[in-house]
Amino acid sequence: MFESAVMQNFIRQQQAKETKQWVYEVLEGTREIEDVVYRDTESRFVLLPCPADAQGRRKGYIAIVADRALRCLRDLRGEHTDLLREIRDTCLRHLPPDIRHASIHYHPSVYQLHIHFRSVRTVKADDPRTFELDEILFKLDRDPMHYKKADLVYSLPPASEIARLYRQQQHAGIRSDQCKGASWLMSRKKATATYGFHVQRGKPCHIARAVGLDAHDHRFHDRLQGRGVF
Repeated sequence: MFESAVMQNFIRQQQAKETKQWVYEVLEGTREIEDVVYRDTESRFVLLPCPADAQGRRKGYIAIVADRALRCLRDLRGEHTDLLREIRDTCLRHLPPDIRHASIHYHPSVYQLHIHFRSVRTVKADDPRTFELDEILFKLDRDPMHYKKADLVYSLPPASEIARLYRQQQHAGIRSDQCKGASWLMSRKKATATYGFHVQRGKPCHIARAVGLDAHDHRFHDRLQGRGVF
């Protein structure tokens, strides 16, 4: 599904949004200049504090990768491991000693590859959007094409645009070979069914192609959980 025209068009639309242009302005050196912690001498990445949230809080740091071909986790291949290791090692040398956790979110909030650096104390256990960088490197070393073809388990807010894409594709009756294992569910409890309807608290909950959900999925309350090449 990630390589489908629908998903690629969605990513292009996200990249073109005015609210997403800040990431490219940072890379070009026209924004957040005073906040930059480190700028790679070869212009391959920039390290700076995370943008502040609605409460004005900054949650760690991000390293933004300049290569426009690298938009998210799905674009990573074995050939990128040297760059990822250099980014990790260089950034850790320039960050406070308590900032040691490096990860990538999938799906990301901005489709320009960036690595999150946080204190281990602030990282939520089993966060369904967080993929630790060391694990990513391990899997790419073992299989350079891992993130092109692997099933990924992650969580999305039901109201998100990607959740809407899931529902549109399922309602359109997309063929399984086009979907490549994508699945979604709306649930308050762990799903056990694979097709059709699963009754929860006396109410039917529609489950479309819910495959292989692991033991942690029941923790993600009121979320849309997806597994598949999406």
